[in-house]
Amino acid sequence: MSCGRFLLSSYYQIACRLIALCVGALAVSASLAETAEIAEPVENLVRNGDFLTWDTYSGKGVTTTSVGVPQSSLPKDWYGGPGAGATATYHVVPFSEGQTDVPGDPQRFFRVSWSVPPSKDWPGEVHHQPAFRFTFLEYFGMGDVHVLEGKTAICSFYARTNEGSVDIVPLLWHSYDANTPGIAGVKGKGYELFESSGKPGMAAVAQGMPNPEAICHLTTRWQRFEKRITLPGTQGKSITAGNYTGVGFDLISREVHTIDLAGIKVVPLQDPD
Repeated sequence: MSCGRFLLSSYYQIACRLIALCVGALAVSASLAETAEIAEPVENLVRNGDFLTWDTYSGKGVTTTSVGVPQSSLPKDWYGGPGAGATATYHVVPFSEGQTDVPGDPQRFFRVSWSVPPSKDWPGEVHHQPAFRFTFLEYFGMGDVHVLEGKTAICSFYARTNEGSVDIVPLLWHSYDANTPGIAGVKGKGYELFESSGKPGMAAVAQGMPNPEAICHLTTRWQRFEKRITLPGTQGKSITAGNYTGVGFDLISREVHTIDLAGIKVVPLQDPD
């Protein structure tokens, strides 16, 4: 091989290697960008989603019939009600040592166990009618109604039921006004509830039958569920002291069930689709 051909061959090999390195770097960069875009933000707005803070815990659960549990009787910022005519016990249960169904080595999960189902004559909560459904567990610790206004949030959690299957629906809501006569307690003025629409950036009011995309189908094994829920702005609402953003779960059943929940998170979606 002549000296000229040798040099050309060497330059060609070097050029090919440089091109390969650049392509590889671009691929890694694209992969990192994609991962960063879909990565879940670290801030969880549900400060007690692991149910560890329970100031009034006495070692046993709280049982109630028809009405909600007594104020501050559940883990901090959580509240529950079994439905009209129903009896349920709200409690925490330790995870067995070494379990791997729910990652992160959590200490315990929350259990709602019905012993008496809702009354057959009860049509469900008014703001969900004409379909039968009701909110059996709620969290008030996110505070200010402006926290998620006009934003989409990812609501994720682990759940199971004791036998068979049952459907639940995670909700987010705005509570605008609990004080002004004629507005307080009025759906659409005092508060609004939303579920997943299944469409990026689109809010869906939690009324009537739930959107199929909003339903979480629980079975007897632990599953992780994740729903994107969009909240609208607060323009034109009468917002008073005590306003807050809430998260909770609807039950779509009149039967007796036991529902276990763990690792509840609500995080703002930083870069919607």
